[in-house]
Amino acid sequence: MKESEEKTRKNRIDEKLKSPLLNWIIIHNDKVSDYKVLTAHAVEEFPTETGPADYALFVDAAGDVIKYLMEDCDVHTILRLPNGTFTPYSHGVKANVIFFQKGLKTENIWIYDCRTNIPGVTKKDRTLALPMFEDFEKCYGDDPNGQSKRKDLGEDGRFRKFTYSQIKDRDFNLGISWLKDENLEDPNSLPEPQLLVADAITELGACVDELQLILDEIEEEEVE
Repeated sequence: MKESEEKTRKNRIDEKLKSPLLNWIIIHNDKVSDYKVLTAHAVEEFPTETGPADYALFVDAAGDVIKYLMEDCDVHTILRLPNGTFTPYSHGVKANVIFFQKGLKTENIWIYDCRTNIPGVTKKDRTLALPMFEDFEKCYGDDPNGQSKRKDLGEDGRFRKFTYSQIKDRDFNLGISWLKDENLEDPNSLPEPQLLVADAITELGACVDELQLILDEIEEEEVE
């Protein structure tokens, strides 16, 4: 008997999110009054222009979740959504859609960048719509489990393949950039200030993580 989507969430995903390894707090969107105060929270039924998302993860340690997921599932595809996807619900939040198949371990992850050099989503003039993802659908292929024949489009393309080892070397941080952001060269086309701040925070967080790894290695050598 096929398991319902709700049961999959409650019996499998919720259980892993609340496990001692991750220790996330699961909260329904109706209970949230300020997204900015959330730390290590998984928000259920997070509102978007096209309907509620199952979960929106608010945490600096999202890499822990990705690591856990990749060991238990085949995380085969990541779709980076355009800037402004969650506007006006949460300004500056960058969102990804994760496609995975349970029961298999991850070998490769394909990432489609639908964000860089693409106009952001707005509530009135440019709402989130299916035509935005036509090229992604072609790259994804017909197999719902991501097993269709695919092609890495290289540094100038939007669809790239990365191995498990490459993701692991980045401490499971999926913020991999390869396209040159043309907006940064034109002052009139710069992203919204909140997006620039969010980028800066992400980059600073990655630097802190790298420095912590170096410090841990130095301390280990001193102990030896």
